[in-house]
Amino acid sequence: PAENFTDIQSFLKESIEDGKIAENTHILSFFQTRAVPNIEFLEPYEDDSKECKIKYDNKGGSCLTKKKNVTFLQAYDCERTTLPKPQYGWRAKKQIYRPKFVWNHFVHYSTVTRRIREAPEEPSQLFVQRRPYERRVDELKEGFMVHTKTTYPSGTKGWKNKCQGTTEEDKKKCPIGIPYVNESQTRNKGFACNCYKHSRIQNDLVFRLEDLLRPIVRRYRGD
Repeated sequence: PAENFTDIQSFLKESIEDGKIAENTHILSFFQTRAVPNIEFLEPYEDDSKECKIKYDNKGGSCLTKKKNVTFLQAYDCERTTLPKPQYGWRAKKQIYRPKFVWNHFVHYSTVTRRIREAPEEPSQLFVQRRPYERRVDELKEGFMVHTKTTYPSGTKGWKNKCQGTTEEDKKKCPIGIPYVNESQTRNKGFACNCYKHSRIQNDLVFRLEDLLRPIVRRYRGD
């Protein structure tokens, strides 16, 4: 959730009631870009596999993995771009939709909708429903998505060498997140900054998620 919304349910309910989500809007799309694991929440990966045999030294940097005591939400809150997300994020979008309108949904896209019966001759764009049936969520005012897909330890091998360059192409080669602290900063912990944290996540949502998970962890441990 963004701005004053406390969760996605409150965003949906309030936006429908005040008309910000129109009655004939049935699909809300969250543009998606893959986040990277923040170096602040990573630790050396101890494993004997061929991919991760480099020792944790000053040469290339051994494999890294998420610390066990942090959530994926906190560890992967490091995005290559600021909000709103770039236009190319549409290709891997995630959606909230009304099932009465969307008849078939495939991974990222609403492929078959009620419009096929209501207006079978109506032209439609590839992988997107025309307005007003589908609209993009306002990431600054309504909500945004963080894609916390795992970066496997083997994918971080040699990170120390790969995270030095400051050009945009060099930054893309770095497999982990080196967060900016401020706009003028270009380096953090000796490496080139390449990602941005969300204050809403770090200052609010992380703690709320931990509170929700705490009793589940206690039951799992048998406390």
